[in-house]
Amino acid sequence: MNRPLAIVSSRVLAAIVLSLVFLSLGVWAFHARLSFSGAKNLSKVDFRPDHVTDSRSVGHRMTTLISPSNSEKGESKKANVILIGIDSCRPDHMSSYQYPRKTTPHIDTMAKQGLVFKDCRTVAPWTLPSFFSMMTSTYPSVHLYGTNFRGTQMPTVPGPTFWTYGTISPDYTIQTLAEILREQDYYTAAFVNTVFLSEKFEMSRGFAELKQCGPTAKEGVQQILPWLDRHQDGKFFLFFHIMDLHEYRDREFLLRKIPRPFGEPGEEGLQEQINVYDTYLRYCDEEIGRLFAHLEKLRLDQNTLVIITSDHGEELLEHRKRGHGHSVYDELLRVPLIVCPPHGMEAGKVLENRVSTLDIAPTILNILGLPLPSYYQGMSLVPVFKEQTLSPRPLFAEALLYGNEKKAVLLNDYKLIYTTTVHEFELYNLKADPGETHNLIDELPDVERQMIQILQSFREKANQGIQVTLTPGSKKQEVCEGKLTTTGAFAKVAPLVLSRARIFQTSGDSKEIQFKLANTRETEGFAFEIDPPDASIQLELSPNINQFPTQVYLGSASGKARLSPVVFDRETLKELSSSSAAMDREGLYVWLKDSGRKSKHVEIDESTKERLKALGYLN
Repeated sequence: MNRPLAIVSSRVLAAIVLSLVFLSLGVWAFHARLSFSGAKNLSKVDFRPDHVTDSRSVGHRMTTLISPSNSEKGESKKANVILIGIDSCRPDHMSSYQYPRKTTPHIDTMAKQGLVFKDCRTVAPWTLPSFFSMMTSTYPSVHLYGTNFRGTQMPTVPGPTFWTYGTISPDYTIQTLAEILREQDYYTAAFVNTVFLSEKFEMSRGFAELKQCGPTAKEGVQQILPWLDRHQDGKFFLFFHIMDLHEYRDREFLLRKIPRPFGEPGEEGLQEQINVYDTYLRYCDEEIGRLFAHLEKLRLDQNTLVIITSDHGEELLEHRKRGHGHSVYDELLRVPLIVCPPHGMEAGKVLENRVSTLDIAPTILNILGLPLPSYYQGMSLVPVFKEQTLSPRPLFAEALLYGNEKKAVLLNDYKLIYTTTVHEFELYNLKADPGETHNLIDELPDVERQMIQILQSFREKANQGIQVTLTPGSKKQEVCEGKLTTTGAFAKVAPLVLSRARIFQTSGDSKEIQFKLANTRETEGFAFEIDPPDASIQLELSPNINQFPTQVYLGSASGKARLSPVVFDRETLKELSSSSAAMDREGLYVWLKDSGRKSKHVEIDESTKERLKALGYLN
């Protein structure tokens, strides 16, 4: 080949190569532009809970953004999930939430890589119902775990101590987060340290492994690190429950086990309690830091969603009490929520939206690109990652462990608390009065009315048990007065229609209910349960025949009762009960509305008893 021809051929070849390069760059730029515009459009999708289809579809699209590709298999690998629950953790004592003491330096570092939700609320002030709600995105009044709970020996059951708790009936299809992820081939494991998160209370549902750790977070981490080594190549869901902060009042444990950066425990007093509480929190943080360092060592942080939260807070004498389980004030309902997403998602934000622990499971499933169950009562927080503002929604709290049952509803700046048995209301402006010290119930009737209506709507499906209802007739009757007595005890006494009017009063020993029902309304009444369920009940009406209806009906209208007093038991009610009693005649109706969901006994052994005594649950 002569020299001029060779020069021409080489130039033609170079031109072809350059053309191919520019063509490739153009295709790449076109696809990149499509991908970028697709990512921006995510923020425009409606993520409201009643638009489940939209939420699911975006969840699948999000997965393509956050999951690194698996080049060997030619498919994407979904992120691992680690959920850390620090029992009894108050966010206002975490330096991640601007607490002046450096109580959580390792969590602070993680928070800078993630998203911090400043205003997260739990649904119950104690462990069992709170964590089960977190795992199912349903309120306690739906799943019933921990809503009927006793820490004493049942009067009708001889022998050892039994615990009773609500349980899901067979016709319910509620799945835990672990069950859902296990169906998606996730390896599921839980490392916990309380009997309430054990097989006894069915919190093991969906976990391939559930291990009771030692008494400290350090012993839990020591078990988790080799577990991560074994499972680093698969996809997994790990739940780590840390109990140490719950035990901050155990000073001897503190002296033996951990350093004391915030001062020595001294005389009993508020500041000393705070010192100990903060010290325990710092200790928990150290172990979480050790866990996260191991994730980085294994490079699992690149594709692992980590969420840090709590089941409830802790009272430090804000309302003259310590501990938890007995109120729904914000020192018990406010919990931390820190989401550290896999690489590829937005992070490093502090978010003001009020959210719920019910939102944790939907958010996890949305990030993984999995559909959300239709019964979820929480919502995905993925749109908030993209700086969308959530529409105001009411949040509720319920299922106390101790004392009278209380229910709360939060909406915008206001919070209403209703104590069912004594029929008392509290109303607070949380913005002006975050400590909930000034009850506005007599000052803001319009707000009171709106909040009561919202709470009434929430309660309507939960009006189970024995119901006493007055159906007024044409006769002019001002009131129907009477009393109920039982050989057991009345529980969960509450009006069927919420209002400020007091229609009943329960005695201090819970063995008597005095009631006064007016016929000025279409319906008026109240509901209750009896403990034990086989206790008998006696109904006695006012001796003045002009002050009460001439007929008393048990169950349906065909079950006419004899003259007052009337003695009946639960079996009598069952024979006459109906899911929709025919209350079309003038009179007083007593009937049973049974959900079909029963409580079950859980027997605990002596070692568990001692453990629960140490935690303050048993005397």
